[in-house]
Amino acid sequence: MPGLISLLLWLTACRIQTYAIAHDPGQYIQMGRILAEDPWRSDLSREALTFVAPVYPLVLALVVKVFGLLAPYWLNLVLMAGCVAMLTLMIRKWSESGLERDVVVLAACFLLFAGYRQNAYFLLYPFRETLSFFLILSAFASLVSIRESSYRLKGMLAGVCLLLAIGTREPSVCALPGALWCAWWVARKNHIRPWRVCACLILPFMAVVTVALPILLVVGRGANLQLASWLDVVGRQSPAILLSRTLDGMLALWGFLKDELGPLGLVLVAGGLLHWRRHIETWGCFIFTGFLFFVFYSHVGEPHRRFFLAVMVFTVPLVGAGLCGAVKVLSLPLERFPKLRSVRTWGYAVCLVAISIGWLRLLPTLHPWGPFVSRQEIVRMRDITQPLSLQPSQPVKSTRSNGLHALPSACQGLLKPYRFEAEQPFLVRFRRGSDDEPLFCVEKNNDVLKAALAGHTTVRFGVERFVYDELIRGVPVYYIKPLGNACFFQGRMIPDQGPTVEAVLQQYADLVPITGPDGNPIECTLGDGRYAFYHVQPWSMKQAVRPLPLRREGDSILCVDARALHCGRMGDEATTRLRIGNRVVDDQVNPGANYYYLPDSVGSNAFVTLESDQPVPVDFAPSWLSADQALDLDLSRFAFPMQGSIVQEGWEYVGSCWQSTNRAALHLPVPGPVPGMLLVELSLRVKSSAGDSGTVTVLDGASIIRSFDVVRGNMLHRLLVPVDRAGGFKRIGLQPDLSTSSRLLIDRVRVRMLSAGTRLKCDVGSADDDLFLGAGFHARERDAVRRSWRWTRDEAFVNLYFPSHDRDWNLEVRFSEQHRSPRAQPAQVAWSFNGSPVVPALEDAGDGWLLAAFRLQPSRDTAATNRLEIRCVPWSASVCDGTPDTRQLGIMVDRIDWMPASGKP
Repeated sequence: MPGLISLLLWLTACRIQTYAIAHDPGQYIQMGRILAEDPWRSDLSREALTFVAPVYPLVLALVVKVFGLLAPYWLNLVLMAGCVAMLTLMIRKWSESGLERDVVVLAACFLLFAGYRQNAYFLLYPFRETLSFFLILSAFASLVSIRESSYRLKGMLAGVCLLLAIGTREPSVCALPGALWCAWWVARKNHIRPWRVCACLILPFMAVVTVALPILLVVGRGANLQLASWLDVVGRQSPAILLSRTLDGMLALWGFLKDELGPLGLVLVAGGLLHWRRHIETWGCFIFTGFLFFVFYSHVGEPHRRFFLAVMVFTVPLVGAGLCGAVKVLSLPLERFPKLRSVRTWGYAVCLVAISIGWLRLLPTLHPWGPFVSRQEIVRMRDITQPLSLQPSQPVKSTRSNGLHALPSACQGLLKPYRFEAEQPFLVRFRRGSDDEPLFCVEKNNDVLKAALAGHTTVRFGVERFVYDELIRGVPVYYIKPLGNACFFQGRMIPDQGPTVEAVLQQYADLVPITGPDGNPIECTLGDGRYAFYHVQPWSMKQAVRPLPLRREGDSILCVDARALHCGRMGDEATTRLRIGNRVVDDQVNPGANYYYLPDSVGSNAFVTLESDQPVPVDFAPSWLSADQALDLDLSRFAFPMQGSIVQEGWEYVGSCWQSTNRAALHLPVPGPVPGMLLVELSLRVKSSAGDSGTVTVLDGASIIRSFDVVRGNMLHRLLVPVDRAGGFKRIGLQPDLSTSSRLLIDRVRVRMLSAGTRLKCDVGSADDDLFLGAGFHARERDAVRRSWRWTRDEAFVNLYFPSHDRDWNLEVRFSEQHRSPRAQPAQVAWSFNGSPVVPALEDAGDGWLLAAFRLQPSRDTAATNRLEIRCVPWSASVCDGTPDTRQLGIMVDRIDWMPASGKP
């Protein structure tokens, strides 16, 4: 039967196996690799041995030395087979037959894997719990097999196993009282003085304490970080709080127990105690040990399923014993008949077959923890990265010729957010032998790639050193780029995490593809994704030439991304020019995005040249800004590229954002000349130590376009500013009226090109309706079918923006009075446009909604904001219907659309 169980365990391990496991297993494997590579380096060994109890990393190091780099992924399968063997040796002492023993062991193992599906990962992946379980069960098996002739040896062997279990996982000390109980009763059964067996069991502990106590006094209790954290949790809490947390933890763990065993399982636990009532030592092996684990994990930290597994391991054998007891009770009446004396044997056989079938049906429901990474993929990754990791460092002899210098303070401010924020490139240093060894940059959230790198060689993960600094020192740096939808975390790309590592690196370095002997770029597959390899090299060319992209009719704005240009230069003597063919477009290119108005024709076979007396980026990405393309300028701390040419006047880059206290301006590129307007969306906020708010005035030259209030704190404020469009650049002035302790911060500028025939809409109740809605609207509401709307007050108005003012526009408003109380006065809705009354044509839109259609003539003043005013008789639900709602309500507005009318006014 142990062979059958081992086969089932092997099938389970094959089903869930992957060679890229992150989180705790990855850390344990890394510790083992560090010790296996250089066990005598005191700093590395101390780090590996003091983060957790040292036994498991030492075992992993031994496995790596003997069986190779990928052996740790299969270690726990061998340990689980050992657990089955130890459990079998124990239970055969209390079983009447081999079949009964097999039913107990098979039922116990099946319940561990079927109760909570992640138990398979906790037991078969490189978690240290499995080794601790194996050592505890080995200690119990040694005690159960004690005889008068061998009690000293087996007692000390059990003590050593328990000591190693504690050295594997500290809470294993909970098994010591149960081991003493087992030793006492087994000794009594074998007519041995119990204190002698208990003394042999305690002797290894006394020896270790004698040696370790002086070390702990010197190093301190903080040597083991896990133990120190547990002691801190207990020490910081009052007894009342600790008792309350313990009770809450017990309730949570009791819930776990009921979930995994169910009511029948709890009944079988009691049946198992009854079945083994004559073997009092089983209380120490299972009941006492499981209960102490239960109590320990109920008050140390948040209860976790992985920690609860220790309770399950020492509970499920009682369930198997209860199942055998049930078979025995049911077969007793039948065994009185001579022909049915073997019914108990058949009952055990049926249980074995049923449990085995259940295990086989369980297998298809198990999957790897994260994407499946095969052995061949790991070997391919190793074959690519290992030669690169052996490249020697080449110190930079002349920083000026190499284009790399210590960053001046202004450029440090530009690069600061990428140095300290979440989008920092994740560094991987191989072998940890020296700071001059190569670095591998990977995406911070790409757990699969990081785990794969840790799965075949010793690496160090860290963000303590910036890639730019490494390039200055001449350290080889490589970048592993995910292609397409390469998985970042369990097969999912994580959005909104700032710019990618590629975007960060390209601000100050070139990414050169690494090619194979055939000249093609080297790529490899890993899990669900495919990756390419790049050599990160500092800019070295002082002239870069790129073909000019084909331009469509109407394209007139050329965008050039100069990235972190001159951030490494010394002094102010550097100049950078941009040429198209022989024509100089700009004799001083700024870092970041640069925009150039080119309305005249440019040959389709022309080339764009970026040249300087300092190194420049090879790929400065020239592209055309189309007239129908929305320009989204991100100026926040996650901004890429740097928008230095947009915020030229009155702005200062402080604290990873653009700030201003006085008059400031934005220079917006405008494709043209094309009839229509610009729709500009500004995201502004106020930073104030005094908690002030203020006013910001938007100007077009000397003319005031609009004034609006900005609120203190980090609230984003969006507005729409209509601006006449002519080709070139538009200067938008911002004049803040704030206190001396306040600053205006800008996060985003979004410019939308509106042609004369653009159709616009305002979905009232959506997240963007505040761009159009003025005063007089209540908060958003939603009905059962998730249709959203807003109630008006007695007066409300809507800001309307028209791309062209020389034609009529059709406007439609979808509104309703269906939820107005029958006891309220009629709404008597009145509409006006720019102060003049207008009468709509009303249509039934269905479901109680009405459609008001207007034909409007916008104001000839293109800088003015056109307004639609809504007035009605208000009502109150609290007055009319006696509800708690005291709002003054008008009508429900759901949607507003406006489009050019056919024909001239």
